[in-house]
Amino acid sequence: MNASQPQSLDHWLHASALDSMVSELARLQSLTQTLRTLLDPRYADHVEVSSFRQGTLFLLCENATIISQLRYLAKSYQAKLRELPQFSDLQQWKISVRHQHMTNQHRRRTSPQTLSLASKTLLLEAAECMTDPEISLILRKMASRTPT
Repeated sequence: MNASQPQSLDHWLHASALDSMVSELARLQSLTQTLRTLLDPRYADHVEVSSFRQGTLFLLCENATIISQLRYLAKSYQAKLRELPQFSDLQQWKISVRHQHMTNQHRRRTSPQTLSLASKTLLLEAAECMTDPEISLILRKMASRTPT
């Protein structure tokens, strides 16, 4: 059996494939910084370049509102970008929403609020007065959100 020595971490950190990925990442970061200097400050920090190939600039934005604004202003921004050497062959840009993995600290979900006992009593009394069984049922369900 012929066992080879494992490659050192230094070898992998300087492998040609990794070098090309690192240089591409640096290029995209540079393009992002250049783009951000031209954009309105309201949008600049929320946009990044994900790719630029064959005259198409691919952008990622944090939300659809920013995308709408950038699409509306596309012609003026693209004209400014074409004046720069990095973007001289720019023909169009395509913008999409960046999907972020939501961690617990970013989630905005709130737990259902509980009602006070006084609210429960009022809801149950109102449910008794209702002639419509659907509304009565809804009021009873609302009343069930009280601490036990």
